[in-house]
Amino acid sequence: MLVALSVADDKAAIDKLIRRQKLDKLHVAIGTDWLSKFALPDVIPTTVLLDDGRIRVVHDGVLLDPVAMLDADLSAVRTGTNTTKVN
Repeated sequence: MLVALSVADDKAAIDKLIRRQKLDKLHVAIGTDWLSKFALPDVIPTTVLLDDGRIRVVHDGVLLDPVAMLDADLSAVRTGTNTTKVN
């Protein structure tokens, strides 16, 4: 599951973007309280990898090679070698 968090509160504009980009599988959390609620950094973009309902990896800022980095993160989580936040 992929979840996008938006600090914008214009639900209609976000829904339009999701339809236009054909991101119908994307779940969006709208609002500004998610940063403090989940103790996330105030950096855009922030990539959060969840496993079994727990935050396993957090990347602050742009990922230079997102496919390679997330593939390595997923492999580490699957093998149990990475269970902490990283930047």
